[in-house]
Amino acid sequence: MKEMCSGYHIGMLLDAAHANIHVRNDGIEHEGNMAAYVGKLPLEVLEVHFSDNFGTQDEHKQLGYGNVNLHELFGALKSNGFAGKFTIEICVDILSGKYGSNIFDSRQTDKLLISRDKIRTAWSALK
Repeated sequence: MKEMCSGYHIGMLLDAAHANIHVRNDGIEHEGNMAAYVGKLPLEVLEVHFSDNFGTQDEHKQLGYGNVNLHELFGALKSNGFAGKFTIEICVDILSGKYGSNIFDSRQTDKLLISRDKIRTAWSALK
């Protein structure tokens, strides 16, 4: 796949929460290790979407809520030369069909800012 896409700057989007579900539910293949999962991706990661969960369902919660391992994820991304974009993708309550945050409600927007700060801190800690 990598050879077929070379020369076209085709890469992939990595959804950290989706990866967490896969890693936690397919422990035999990746032994619960996000770094091992990222290391086996077939294409360059151009963007990472962030939300959190406990590895069982895609809850789109703020970072710090669940068990997405940012340290392992960022270590693997840095070792692969990641230079792409980070996007926060959290919802009010996706499991109940409530998606976007009300930007005038600090109880909702604070979750975005907390997630932003966790990303900044974790990424900076690996430099």
